[in-house]
Amino acid sequence: MAIWTKNHQQTTTTTTTATTHCHSSRLADLGSTDPRSHLVPPRLLDSGPMGLGGELVAVWEVPLSDGLHKVGFEHGTTTGRRVLWVDGKVNGKSYKKFTENQSKILKTWLFPLEGALTRVVLEKDTLDVWVNGNRLDTAGEFVDDGTETHFDLSGHPAYIRAVSSGNRREGLIHSLVVDDVEIPEAVE
Repeated sequence: MAIWTKNHQQTTTTTTTATTHCHSSRLADLGSTDPRSHLVPPRLLDSGPMGLGGELVAVWEVPLSDGLHKVGFEHGTTTGRRVLWVDGKVNGKSYKKFTENQSKILKTWLFPLEGALTRVVLEKDTLDVWVNGNRLDTAGEFVDDGTETHFDLSGHPAYIRAVSSGNRREGLIHSLVVDDVEIPEAVE
């Protein structure tokens, strides 16, 4: 399959399952089974406001039988997740709805540690802790007012404390402590 890089050079790569599925459904509309028979090279665009929070790798305008579509690819530097979106939607949700859902399930802290910017992310639904894109091994502990999830940050003791807010709608309040200092939540 031909793809176009940011330098507008044509390169060849293998077709992924997601790409095959996307092309197969569109090719059915066109009445063809050969994925290359109606493929028009997409036009690479600059990054735009449709980014969904990860690092924007590329945005293309892709002509399909039902019109021109904007397709973007992002790579999350924190979690390593890759996101492919079409016309500003992820999993059929609008960008706004997607970001609202993400803010409900993730808690992020960004701070300097030993001269480098460090990002710690808590996935609230799985209680996984990610540091600069790598999932860490953690140890949970029950304490008097909630729980603490302990882990090591390059030799610095750290933990995420979860305590009840006292309000059912707010749920738990998570705070990060590194070297016995509470780190403020990142504003993203």
